[in-house]
Amino acid sequence: MKTRDKKATKKHILDTAREKFAERGYDGASISHIAKAAGVNQALIYYYFENKQALLNEILDDFISTANGFLIELARKNYEFGTPEMELQMEKYNRYLLENEKTLRLLLTESLKDSTKVPPIFKLIDFHMEGLNEKEVISQLNKKGFNLDKEEQQRRVTEFFTGIMPVIIFSLFRKKWCRHFDLPPEELNTLFTRANEMTHGRHHKKAEH
Repeated sequence: MKTRDKKATKKHILDTAREKFAERGYDGASISHIAKAAGVNQALIYYYFENKQALLNEILDDFISTANGFLIELARKNYEFGTPEMELQMEKYNRYLLENEKTLRLLLTESLKDSTKVPPIFKLIDFHMEGLNEKEVISQLNKKGFNLDKEEQQRRVTEFFTGIMPVIIFSLFRKKWCRHFDLPPEELNTLFTRANEMTHGRHHKKAEH
């Protein structure tokens, strides 16, 4: 099998697994369910992944790595706070979260399990878990005017509970919200953006005053 074909096959298995995990939950989606939905035999899945947990880990790790990559690019490039370039990059980050609702649901449900020693969702705020120099990333962002709390524990609490989690909850409930409250998606997006700017966004802007 050619390298290109292997990559395509692995991606197809991952995409199918993501769908089945979101539909049935991790515990309810067996390797046989995934194999049948993907149109492959189970042996092929085990060729790429040691077990079902390894399959889940790669789905979540890929998602987290990509999400964190948007923030790391902010630190590495000349994106000053409040500039169009920074706004565009943050828009890409938020859009990525919003467009991956099924993976977010999977990430959240796995993180809520009592049996999970370290909730994988914490990787969205703990760069050490990604093998990155967290202090350097934070330092670079602060130099660009992002006003991240210098005290580590306060920063993590602020960014996770008032920055990341609202976007995740919005992504997971926006469709049901629109149906229940008879609200057009575009209007909900505008209202959420406004609310976010008045809360978490204001925290980052306070250094300007």
